[in-house]
Amino acid sequence: AKGPRDGASIVPRVWLCRYERRKVGHGTALSASPCVRRGSAGPRRTRRTLRELRRPPRARAYQASDTASGSVVTSGQLIGDIADLQRQAAQLDRLTDAALDDPGAAFAEADARRSQLTASVNTMAAQSADNQSVMDSLGEIKNTLSQYDAFLAKARALPASQRAAARPEVGLILDGLAQQTDALFDREQGLYLQTLRDNLAAQRTNQSTLIVMS
Repeated sequence: AKGPRDGASIVPRVWLCRYERRKVGHGTALSASPCVRRGSAGPRRTRRTLRELRRPPRARAYQASDTASGSVVTSGQLIGDIADLQRQAAQLDRLTDAALDDPGAAFAEADARRSQLTASVNTMAAQSADNQSVMDSLGEIKNTLSQYDAFLAKARALPASQRAAARPEVGLILDGLAQQTDALFDREQGLYLQTLRDNLAAQRTNQSTLIVMS
């Protein structure tokens, strides 16, 4: 017989048999169940699978309900953050118009709103790192804000009498910003509503399971 390779571990193979004494007529007899070889290949379950099997169905139903609720809360928070971006973009548009109309304006309020908008975009990007579609939309918004920064630097250098004539240029930039935030909101709101419908259907199923088991 071939021995194990050098360095290979030796796995003992042991036959396990179960013997039972049964009553036969006026006496007893010893019978054996089929033997099983310990160490032989066979189906194995992971530790997580075993825990799931041991968990009562009622607990699994509660866990599914909690998971669905958590998903809805997360999506709802994202919708609120995007709505805040829409509000800040509209305010930036209004403040920029006001600065262009005022010859003595230094664009201080527009600058402050622009900085806050950038901070909001960065915060949302950090919270949505695993959502590629949101990250792509935020990247487009950042590009538009960079265009706005370039315009603002040029507008500051213009004579006060020529600032109002620059409104069409910045209008295109800010209109694009509004369209981007609106498109992001509409898409994520549609996904949120679909998630809400799916989770409500799942909760009804779980509640029916709990009622049957009660």
